[in-house]
Amino acid sequence: MNCAKQGFKGAVRRMFMESSLHTGWRTSEEQHFDRDGNLTAHYMRAPGRPEIRRDYRYDEGAAPADPRVRVSQNADGGRTETEELPPESALWTREGLHDVSFNAGGAKYAETTFDPHGSAIRTAFRDHLGEDLSELHYTCDEKGNILEAREAGHPLAWFRVTFRYDGPGHVLEQAIFFGEDLQHNTVNRYNDQGDTVWSKTGDNPPAELEYEYDEQGNWTRQVTHHSLGADEVRRRIEYWPR
Repeated sequence: MNCAKQGFKGAVRRMFMESSLHTGWRTSEEQHFDRDGNLTAHYMRAPGRPEIRRDYRYDEGAAPADPRVRVSQNADGGRTETEELPPESALWTREGLHDVSFNAGGAKYAETTFDPHGSAIRTAFRDHLGEDLSELHYTCDEKGNILEAREAGHPLAWFRVTFRYDGPGHVLEQAIFFGEDLQHNTVNRYNDQGDTVWSKTGDNPPAELEYEYDEQGNWTRQVTHHSLGADEVRRRIEYWPR
């Protein structure tokens, strides 16, 4: 994960974020980036809970060097990423699924295959013996954005999600189905900076968001107004010197 993929503009060195929910719950996060824009450390803190820290390493080609992920090249020019999952994993997601999680069924490994253009084709969930437990199948557009992800491979595999995007790749609509029955859909609107300003899920009242920005065009304050009140997030962003 790097600055650009997270929507940051400019040479971000460090980002510190504090979130205040309408319930009074407060959390904080901290991210560090190298001069190439690669995320090197991520801290998450919440009252009464231990700090969570994850460090990131990269190989000579600036690809993430995660010991839990093994990458192999396929004969057709594509690649396969085999991720070792934490014990008793119940839910799994990956970049491109926009925080939608699928049932991993306690799998030991998640093996994702990509075509020669880098678009995801399939994820196979496997046990410690390498036996398939279930699968996800993807349909992608020409940019590699996932249009649909659907479960397959076991009798209860009825869950699927679809996405619709605008030109820059923001998710305009996300719909979750169980079989052919729509469970709920979320519709989003964005401002000129590419940040969400309106979001509505199903029949629920919409959430409206407002922002304050720094000179680089990154937001430093976000307020989300919803039916239960308002949530506020403040960010302090430091940049690498030119």
